[in-house]
Amino acid sequence: MIKYTFIFEYKGGTYIRQIPAPDLKEAIGIWANLTGPEIPKFNKKKKLQLLKAIEFYEPDQIDGMENVWHLHLDMNKTFGYLNVVATL
Repeated sequence: MIKYTFIFEYKGGTYIRQIPAPDLKEAIGIWANLTGPEIPKFNKKKKLQLLKAIEFYEPDQIDGMENVWHLHLDMNKTFGYLNVVATL
């Protein structure tokens, strides 16, 4: 298992969580399904928009970095910025 650290910036807050998973794609899916309750005013509608956004957008590896990715998530008039770092 690889440990992935998720750093999610949303509406002025920063939310951090670590997820163990065999690969990045599975880690993102787990993270998205767990995300929400810790974020103020992140309701069911926003959760569904987040789940759709992670299906649509692919993580971009940050140039010059190893095991670091970024996703810009468009969630219908609000945006989330997600950085992911793998600890091998």
